[in-house]
Amino acid sequence: MHRLIRLSLTALTSSLLLTGCISITVPNNHAAEPSEPTSAPSVTTTSSAPSPSPTEDTPEPEQTILAQPEQAPVVVTPAPTETPVQAIQPPQEANQAPEVDNPCLTDPECKETGYIDVNHATLGPVRLVSYYKYMTPYAVPGGGYGYYAVFQNGRTIGFVKSPGYALGSFSMSGVFTPNMTERPQGWNIDRYGHIFMNSGGALTIITQKDWGFDSQGTMPGASEGWHNDVTNITIDSQGNPYIYTHQLDETISRYVDGPTYTFNGTDWVPVG
Repeated sequence: MHRLIRLSLTALTSSLLLTGCISITVPNNHAAEPSEPTSAPSVTTTSSAPSPSPTEDTPEPEQTILAQPEQAPVVVTPAPTETPVQAIQPPQEANQAPEVDNPCLTDPECKETGYIDVNHATLGPVRLVSYYKYMTPYAVPGGGYGYYAVFQNGRTIGFVKSPGYALGSFSMSGVFTPNMTERPQGWNIDRYGHIFMNSGGALTIITQKDWGFDSQGTMPGASEGWHNDVTNITIDSQGNPYIYTHQLDETISRYVDGPTYTFNGTDWVPVG
């Protein structure tokens, strides 16, 4: 047994002489800080190794501590805050006007006489419908009332009744005495968005507004003016309207040609 121990010690001493260093692995949690001096840990054995002979020029073995590389600090990034998902709401129908009563829809005596589809700047696609209803009792022969309604998506959103009677009819026919030729469907709108309806020799001019339509006092019986003495109306290829009128002569016994009116973008003015 002593011989075996001596042989092991001899082998250890030979290893020291050949390599000149001892590598010691230091656990991570005991690694030396760079600014502090490093102390070599002691090595404990069960028996003492004999010192080399003084005659041997053997350098003291250097002990090198190989420190483990410092681990980079772990940066914990918080999970992003989840934005609550909002339910997609169905789009609201834009510019839907409230519905109003339309008595002509339930009155068989109130006759539809024409319609025109237009694209209103605010309301979108709408339809204007003209109606005529004879007076009851027939206070004025051939007299009745004119009406027009505005429809949006099949709903009545506007309804207007003439304050006075209309003679013979109220429609979009474009028939004026003595010019009795009926106009084709859709003829009665100009480049400015005016919509024309007529009753005998009276012309109703409906103007588009931001909030809807306005006849501006031209419904039958609403006011006096040149719009009550119309003999013809034309709309040229550029959409410009020309309204022909007549008037009584100096003797007040017959009608003669009156001014022709057009729209200049702001007002109705005589041509020339």
